[in-house]
Amino acid sequence: MIGTRHIGHPASDWLARGGWSVAYAGSGDSGMRSHRGVIHPDEWVDREVLRAAVEAELGFTYAQIREVYRQGRKSAAQIELRDQIDARLLAISESGGNMAALATCLGFRRKNNGTFRTIENALTRARAQESRCFESKKGRRQH
Repeated sequence: MIGTRHIGHPASDWLARGGWSVAYAGSGDSGMRSHRGVIHPDEWVDREVLRAAVEAELGFTYAQIREVYRQGRKSAAQIELRDQIDARLLAISESGGNMAALATCLGFRRKNNGTFRTIENALTRARAQESRCFESKKGRRQH
């Protein structure tokens, strides 16, 4: 139990009388960390199960996602696949999906400001593509 620094604090005394040890965390805690107890089965996240669920929701495999979001030149087929994944990410984002949690699950790196460049770039590309499609359709109707 992490206690207060006040010597003689009533809670500390009460805990000590009950047989509890009280650890005082501070600058000299020698790496001590608090833990609230055993993790309940509902709190445990099986990463493989989570990844499978994310793949099912996205409609793309983890390998496909990693292939198109890696650095370097991409083939026409990879660009087409990336555009499809970008569009799916945009749909998830616009429906209120937690993009930070999704990015974390997919293993994307978080920038120092807490955002994910890969997700930001994907959403920017998808919005631009959506806008181009809208303008193209709008132009066809006017002729």
